[in-house]
Amino acid sequence: MKKYLLFIPVLMLALTSLLNGNGIVVVDASIKKVLKLNGVSIFTNVNGQVAETMVLSTFENQFTAPVNGKYAFPLSQSGSATKLRWRVNQGTWNTAVFSPTPQDTTLPGGGGNINIDLKNYLGNTPVYFEIPDTLQPEDMLEVEFTYVELLHYEFGIVNYFFPLNYTLIQNQQVSALNFNFSLASQREIISLQCTSHPEAQITNTGNTGTVLLAGENIILNKNIAISYSLSLQQLGLSGYSTFLQDSASIADSINGGYFLFVVEPEIDSSQILPKKFTFIIDRSGSMYGYKMQQAKSAAQFIVERLNPGDYFNIVDFAGDIRSFRTTLVEATQQNINSASQYINGLTASGLTNISGAFSTAIPQFFGSNDSTANIIIFMTDGQATSGITATNSLVTHINNLISGVNANLSLFNFGVGTDVNVQVLSQTANANGGFASFVGSENLEESITKFYLKVQNPVIINTVAQFTSNGIYEVYPGNLPNVYLGQQLLIAGRYDQGTISSVVLTGNRYGLPVSYEFELPLNDTTVTDYQFLTKVWAKSKIEDLTAYYYTLNPNSPQAIELKQEIIRISLRYGVLTVFTSFSGGDPTGIEEEIENSINTPSEYTLSQNFPNPFSGSLSGVENQTTISFTLPERDYIVIRVYDITGRMIAIIFEGELEAGTYNIKWKPGEIASGIYVYEMSTSKVRLSKKMMVVK
Repeated sequence: MKKYLLFIPVLMLALTSLLNGNGIVVVDASIKKVLKLNGVSIFTNVNGQVAETMVLSTFENQFTAPVNGKYAFPLSQSGSATKLRWRVNQGTWNTAVFSPTPQDTTLPGGGGNINIDLKNYLGNTPVYFEIPDTLQPEDMLEVEFTYVELLHYEFGIVNYFFPLNYTLIQNQQVSALNFNFSLASQREIISLQCTSHPEAQITNTGNTGTVLLAGENIILNKNIAISYSLSLQQLGLSGYSTFLQDSASIADSINGGYFLFVVEPEIDSSQILPKKFTFIIDRSGSMYGYKMQQAKSAAQFIVERLNPGDYFNIVDFAGDIRSFRTTLVEATQQNINSASQYINGLTASGLTNISGAFSTAIPQFFGSNDSTANIIIFMTDGQATSGITATNSLVTHINNLISGVNANLSLFNFGVGTDVNVQVLSQTANANGGFASFVGSENLEESITKFYLKVQNPVIINTVAQFTSNGIYEVYPGNLPNVYLGQQLLIAGRYDQGTISSVVLTGNRYGLPVSYEFELPLNDTTVTDYQFLTKVWAKSKIEDLTAYYYTLNPNSPQAIELKQEIIRISLRYGVLTVFTSFSGGDPTGIEEEIENSINTPSEYTLSQNFPNPFSGSLSGVENQTTISFTLPERDYIVIRVYDITGRMIAIIFEGELEAGTYNIKWKPGEIASGIYVYEMSTSKVRLSKKMMVVK
């Protein structure tokens, strides 16, 4: 019998998927001096449209002198960072903590100048972490980064994206690429494909699917793009819920029920709701060339598809503000022809006066009623450089203008490139029934035209949700968006006890009241597959509170109190916000023993731990438990332990093993009583079971 003495790190991570991606460790941003990326192994776990991702990047100090660096990861706008840890030369893992201070977004070197390749790669919303260690020549650094995101959905198609194209950073080979994508869905999965890598191995059982991709000594020159389609014959409500017991909570205030429901009602798409529509186009100097042409093409597309009974206008801005007409005008053929000529004459130059553009466009909607869909599409590629330029003031200005017109006005913002003010676009859209989309200049026309085709046919506007159960509370978003054809409505909330609640959605469509009713089962026990719900709910609440914060004077007592509440939620639930950041971290670890028998099993298995329950304390007879598993072939495995909230509290083993039967003795130390989940991940399977700790 073989024995291996292992050092097992204890950490706190909140996701069920391992994703080794390519973040960056920047040494000098001005000259693109970065550590060499050596290896990439990727696991992603998706439930419905909620993706849980852990990112591990392995870097080498290839320089001849010691260096210090800053880790940066190009997180998408829809993602929320939850955990980060690091280690040097396979030593002790260090877990970063959440700090109640905003991220330090400066990068080392160059006096603030950033190489354009780095800037383009990191995008609008990167996550930063200062690596505390000084790295000696040839030192190896591993960084593990965890986040959760809601994937983009449209007409039954869900898209997943991971930034694997690393050529802007380095053209050297990495030693290995391993990608493992795992999908589960309540609706039938009609198709699953990896559009970026057709060589990937794909399985689809109807409600589960996998995408596997592997390679050695390769250059990372393609992003990973996966698309899967869900049955459109199963429209309605999909509900996810889990109930956390007191003993399983990381804080008294997070025990109880959490739910997410996703609804896409069926409608008669033969009717088109009359629209009042304004397109606000940035024509500042930075829009010159291809971006301006894309914006003009998108505007032409929309104008040509206006329907009789629609009203519209075009407002364009640089340092000055112009508009096609002084008021919204009817979509007659004469007005459409004139608007087309106006659009063709737009040219890019000058400053960026965002506040002035909204001051011109929004008052034209004054008194619009619910018999029309009242829509503004706003497109910009830069920060405000004229008029109101401060973020808080600009958000407040736009929100106050919309509140003042006394109309149900929906704002949809499109940010082009990496220089846009993400906070302004996100906060104003979220507060006014729309959304913010961030695209590259090459995707601008496609993104806007696809969006317009969708909003031509709303399912329900002025949406209100009512629950029959009195025990449901803290439901987000507080102001529900309008629901358009092919879109879904996602609502997260809390509940006191398990039950079946009716959910009634009411609103208007074509000027007439509409209502949809669904049943939402709320579990009275913990569902380990839905560990992500605490993060999703916290993210939803934070987004709501942040949107409200930006409508206030930041120095007012109300804003200060709101900011502190956002910070408290961030620290309690482990979701990064604009007011919090990763910092520091202490090493934690335990030593364990793993035994292997000489018999070769025929399949992958994970056995129930023994004893179960056990005490999980540092002293006592039952202070440890044994986990057994079998491997039919040589494989790389990871065994993790999660608490019931989804926090990973330990990696019991990580490494490559020969075929055989293994027994691991785990001494967790002082942990709370409750139910825990242990999971074995390999290149072929993922297996999990529950264990109980009783003090």
